[in-house]
Amino acid sequence: GNDGGVYISHDRAKNWEYLNRMAVGQFYRIAADNSDPYRIAGGLQDNGSWMGPSRTLVLTEDSRHDGIVSSDWMMVGGSDGFTVAFDPTDRNLLYVTGQGGDLVRTRLDTKANRSIKPSPREGQERFRFNWNTPYFISPHDPTVLYMGGNRVFKLTDRGDKWFAISPDLSRRDVDRIQTVGSDAETYGTVVSLTESPLKKGLLWAGTDDGRVHVTADDGKTWSEVTPKDVGGLYVSRIATSWKEERTAYVSVDGHRSDDFRPIVLMTQDLGKTWKNVTGDLPPGGPVDVVLEDPGNPQVVYAGTEFGIFVTLDRGKHWVSLNGKSLPPAPVDDILVHPREKDLLVATHGRSIWILDDASWIAQLTPQARSRDLVLLDIQPARQRLFGSRDYGQAQAIFRAKNPPPGAVINYWLREEGDEPAEVSIADSSGFVVRKLDGPSLAGLNRVVWDLQADAKHRFSDPDEGYGKTIFVAPGDYKVTVAVGDEKKSEKTVKVLPPLEPEPVTGH
Repeated sequence: GNDGGVYISHDRAKNWEYLNRMAVGQFYRIAADNSDPYRIAGGLQDNGSWMGPSRTLVLTEDSRHDGIVSSDWMMVGGSDGFTVAFDPTDRNLLYVTGQGGDLVRTRLDTKANRSIKPSPREGQERFRFNWNTPYFISPHDPTVLYMGGNRVFKLTDRGDKWFAISPDLSRRDVDRIQTVGSDAETYGTVVSLTESPLKKGLLWAGTDDGRVHVTADDGKTWSEVTPKDVGGLYVSRIATSWKEERTAYVSVDGHRSDDFRPIVLMTQDLGKTWKNVTGDLPPGGPVDVVLEDPGNPQVVYAGTEFGIFVTLDRGKHWVSLNGKSLPPAPVDDILVHPREKDLLVATHGRSIWILDDASWIAQLTPQARSRDLVLLDIQPARQRLFGSRDYGQAQAIFRAKNPPPGAVINYWLREEGDEPAEVSIADSSGFVVRKLDGPSLAGLNRVVWDLQADAKHRFSDPDEGYGKTIFVAPGDYKVTVAVGDEKKSEKTVKVLPPLEPEPVTGH
């Protein structure tokens, strides 16, 4: 086994077979764009940066169909891969990094690449960039990027210009910052950097030697606001709130200093005071990433060395989200897709996992959980025609499942029902086009409607041929979930028309 996966030899190491059967990618960071289906990109240890689809227009319900296979992914950057960023206005423009902050702007259509890493002039003090250098596109201006070295840099005109907007934010430990090598040894650097989505120029920076700084004026003035709980340890991530301008979270990973405690901290006053919200996270699992859910500030995710956890009450109690499928691997990055509300998780060793339509997590408020039955908001669903491929039928081909096609219907039951749930879907006239049976377990339940009417209500033009998938007409439909005679809840789902997939460039 190595950074590329698992291999086996049948002739005493003369020849090797690559076991392309399992997901073993070591992803440092992930990103997603707003294509439909959306694209995912990320950087891997020793394997460059890659981009692939969140779903394909083929099913995985039986052995005749493939889902997402390795050939659906393409390499977009070399070296050790780290952060990838999608330009929000140009789907062919990406930013990728290699080790030590080697930031490159690249185009998928023309293959044009340009290095935009800040570098000092001859005779100036060198810049130090971490092995895993943070950078991001400003949520307020797609032509502006911010990047962390030992100083914070602002890049304008999509990287054509740059300038430093902070002093050295590290402790400047002279005996340690002089090390040289592969950049994995570089010390005294910013390793976490973010900007508030609520206020332009409100930046947070955390270093590998345990310092936290904040600026509210785009770097003109910086204030050190290091929590005492950090204690000189590695600031693995700073995450700002989506709802509260002065709120931020800090996660700390002390394993480099033989400190394996999970540490998650929160401030609601721009770092003047801090509260420990580690709660009952399991001991011995350092936290690599923290993220507030965009839909509910009470919901916070933590990626640890042993999987992902979520709290519904800002740290009083944490619950594992690993479940039966996601292995307890180190979680290095977490992302909530802004449109689909999918929860994306990057693991260091078991690749990328997606929890399809995780919007229910933000909706499980104390009020919702106290009700006998509550149908949660339903994401808009798009009609999609699926096909199959002429290859990849053997078990030795890696394939990942596609998300279920149709409208995902989530509902919460406080207590288990005595009979199955009845799910009905009615059109704007009140006519019930589809009836489904669903589970009635205590807790969260899920049913997927394939956007088709009951068989007896499906009609098509004979000239279009038989056997064609017949979807209901686009529009709003009322969904009703009932358990027994007394428990009932209703919501509306919007059915979107088919969408031709956008052309893929760069292959």
